Amino acid sequence: MSSNVFSVSSDEFSQIPGSPIAYWLSDAMRKTFTMGKPLEEVAKPRQGAATGDNNRFIRLWWEVNWDKTKTDCVDAEDVDSSLCKWIPYNKGGEFRKWYGNQDYLIAFDSLSRKALKAMGNHLPSYDLYFQPEISWSNVSSGVPSFRYYDQGFVFSQVGDCLFGNSSEVNSALLALCNSTTSSALLSAIAPTLHFEVGQIAQLPVCKTHYFDTKRVNVLLSASRADWDSYETSWHFFILEVLGRISSQPASRAISLTRGTESISDDIRLDVVVSSYIEQCEHIAEEQRQCEIKNNELVADAYGVRDEVPCDVPIERVSLKRNPAFAYPKNTPAERDELVTRDIVKEIISYAVGCMFGRYSLDKPGLILASQGETLADYHVQIPNPSFEPDSDNVIPVTEDEWFEDDIVARFRRFLSVTLGEQHLEENIAYIEQVLGKSLRKYFVNDFYDDHVKMYKNRPIYWMYSSRTDKKGAFKALVYLHCYTPATTNNVLAYLRDFTAKLHAQSERLAQSDKASEVRQGEKLQTAIKECADYERDILYPLATRNLPIDLDDGVLVNYLRMGKALRTIPAIEKKRTAVQSWTWPHYPLEN
Repeated sequence: MSSNVFSVSSDEFSQIPGSPIAYWLSDAMRKTFTMGKPLEEVAKPRQGAATGDNNRFIRLWWEVNWDKTKTDCVDAEDVDSSLCKWIPYNKGGEFRKWYGNQDYLIAFDSLSRKALKAMGNHLPSYDLYFQPEISWSNVSSGVPSFRYYDQGFVFSQVGDCLFGNSSEVNSALLALCNSTTSSALLSAIAPTLHFEVGQIAQLPVCKTHYFDTKRVNVLLSASRADWDSYETSWHFFILEVLGRISSQPASRAISLTRGTESISDDIRLDVVVSSYIEQCEHIAEEQRQCEIKNNELVADAYGVRDEVPCDVPIERVSLKRNPAFAYPKNTPAERDELVTRDIVKEIISYAVGCMFGRYSLDKPGLILASQGETLADYHVQIPNPSFEPDSDNVIPVTEDEWFEDDIVARFRRFLSVTLGEQHLEENIAYIEQVLGKSLRKYFVNDFYDDHVKMYKNRPIYWMYSSRTDKKGAFKALVYLHCYTPATTNNVLAYLRDFTAKLHAQSERLAQSDKASEVRQGEKLQTAIKECADYERDILYPLATRNLPIDLDDGVLVNYLRMGKALRTIPAIEKKRTAVQSWTWPHYPLEN
């Protein structure tokens, strides 16, 4: 018989739930459906909430007041007693196994719950909210991925969940569901790219005591550490590339949790980054081997070791720090180059966070992350910081050194504090080589684009600009959570100072005997006019309004309320018409 011809009795398909014509399954694979219990008899698979209005109830976690957020509530009463409004919301997400995709919050105070119960799908499976859960995205690009979520989450209709009756059962189910055996079985039960609750419920569960739950904990721990190593995790504490690398000969990487200790002057960033990438690659390979072993154990438990592949390509080990997963289509050399660039940009982003007091070199985790916080609030937590944040929440970003404390000068100071003075120029040269441009050009032209991308078009640093595109002569960054009604007035003071300096420089150049300097002076007049127009038409009128914001309204609403004072973010601007129709924000847009 030809190898391309399958001969299967129709009776054999009856063993598979729904009797699909899964002719490619072997006898052993079909028999697994009769060996054990359907998953729904071992755990509760459930579909979650559809709010009916995500714009009103859902936020990315970094948009709102951190002091109005609680990530580990045990029930609704705990939410109310904490006086918080925002709790974690499992919204599914991209392919990622074991742990992660924890970006969103849902408004779940008593008033919000009342509204949610009257909207959407009326909060189904309410009794299971806040419980530890195994979740998957019901729409996938191929193989589904299952993740563990700690207590405290509400789950959505696209982040379906299953609930075991113990941590041991949850670990066993996580081992099963993330195995190649499960993927093969689901290809018969759910032949499309949708993995519905009812389909997952039919997975056969047998011999779970053969699964190695300790190995699952290792896989989970590595994935958790990977997720939390990025500043976009609410459990981010330190920048690992600076705070976790092993000591090098005659040098050591700093520990950001020990800010009172002296810092060696011998730290070379290129050595630190290279060592960190090697460490990440090693962790990814360990994760791969653990996943292979898990695949083998599950396949053995089901008696299908010869029927399913147990190997795991390194490109499918879903750690964000795994270069092969981050850049699967690139060569190893290209991956190292791209990951190096990403890490350097992370260092820059973290440095900007320290400039604004969001983070500190002296204390792990978030420092200033609630509405209207100031330098005084920072000093309550860190009285004598090794790196002092900005005092007025305005950091100028200009093409030349017009301010002694502009963003480039502050970044140089950050590097000198974290890595020492001895190799400062060498470290800056390395950063510029990786970026392919000078620090100043990066901050002026690229940093904000990278920030907006990192924060999924809901940035926490906002760029005032004399033009709405990236070519403004005057630019300044402010930190959303430290914004007050006086912030725009502070920016206005910088703008006026900048314009005065341009005037003085233009007049000096106009008196030069060199034609090239005269032309430079003439070019400055264009920038002077641009700044004057910006002040007269946009910034001064906005400053006089002393515009308040409410972080609960979210970045989308608040950013658009600033009008043309800020650099345009296309993904936000295209929603202006819709936002103008919303009635729920505390401070709605003006029509």
